[in-house]
Amino acid sequence: MRGKIESMKKKSLVLIIAALLIVVIIETTLLLGKAKSSLPSEIEPDSTPIVEVIVQSDEPIVEATVQSDEQPTETAVQSDELIAETAVQSNEPIPEVTVQSTDYPVQKTIPGGTIVFASKVEKSESHTEYYVMNGDGNRISSVGYYTGSTAWSPDNTKLAVGCENIDQLCILDMTNVSNTRSFPMVIHVYRPEVIEKIDLPAECVENLIVPFGVPSISWSRDGKSLAVVCRISPYSDRHNGKVCLLDLAGNHHECWPDEVGAQVHKLAYSPVEDIFAAVIGGRIYLADMQGNVIKELAIGINPAWSPDGMYIAFSTFKDGGPTNGIAIMDRDGNNQHWLYVQPDAGEWEEFINLMGQQFDGRNGGRISWSPDGRYIVFSGNYLGYSNFIFRADRMTGEIIILADNQLYDYVGDPNWGALEIE
Repeated sequence: MRGKIESMKKKSLVLIIAALLIVVIIETTLLLGKAKSSLPSEIEPDSTPIVEVIVQSDEPIVEATVQSDEQPTETAVQSDELIAETAVQSNEPIPEVTVQSTDYPVQKTIPGGTIVFASKVEKSESHTEYYVMNGDGNRISSVGYYTGSTAWSPDNTKLAVGCENIDQLCILDMTNVSNTRSFPMVIHVYRPEVIEKIDLPAECVENLIVPFGVPSISWSRDGKSLAVVCRISPYSDRHNGKVCLLDLAGNHHECWPDEVGAQVHKLAYSPVEDIFAAVIGGRIYLADMQGNVIKELAIGINPAWSPDGMYIAFSTFKDGGPTNGIAIMDRDGNNQHWLYVQPDAGEWEEFINLMGQQFDGRNGGRISWSPDGRYIVFSGNYLGYSNFIFRADRMTGEIIILADNQLYDYVGDPNWGALEIE
């Protein structure tokens, strides 16, 4: 009996141990199952296709602008208005150029209008070939062979210039000038038509010699008359000049008395008044239609009116010379300031020389304004050679070369009109 009890105890113990083992196995299995389910069996590629998102907009792409707390060292000009200069009386030295920076804004548009200029050619010693170009020095076309100076009509459709025969002026129709560098080339139109020839007075012609022609021509603001200065050279000190006003409508003329006109080197009609800017003996004056002096303006030559008649650009010396440049003043001679002046130090050939230029007796150093008044075109000796043609920006001070002696034996007498060449 006692043996049976012991046997039953052993069986019960075995059953308890077995039950405990089963519980442990089950719990272990469950834990392993949870751990296994938390890890991927293997890395599989996503079956969902990749979608590229493209943002389409009609608005232009905006470039980010970096803002800075630092103040700029130079003040940018944001206005289309020309820079105002400090007033300086005409009897005081012309102030130095105020634009010193060489970092100029990019010019995005070509200045409007057409520049006519003269070039020496091999065809004949007695004639000069004339060209036109745009305000950037491109679209160059030949106008033909003529003599003397040039003048645009007030409506900028015609050009007055000395004919090949120096005793006449030719009036050219500039509206049919073609761009000979365009493609395809317009074969049947190269040069403007001479629509009229005007005989110069005999007392004027006797002061001209071949190949010089008329050194100064200016068109009145109403387009009805031309003022011509007839003399052998615009720089001659001899009192051998003759000033005549030619009536285009009636084809008659009126010449000033010798005591008035003999000393005149150049006349420039005001675009808004019946007065002249006149050069007499190296000084610039305001004069009326009869040659009477209204006021002395400045020491200098080559006066050129701004399109609005408010300013006059001219060539002059600094402190009596030889340093020279281009200055601008009000129409009454006040507020004189430099547009360009030679530096005080450096090699002479590196500067633009504005004084003493001449070509075939004509004033090679002519100055002319762009139609909008922002730019000034002029010619000057440079790098030891004869004339180059330059363009100066009044707002920035930038000066660029439009034409040089690499292409022409000589270039000079630039004259800027508002006509656009197609």
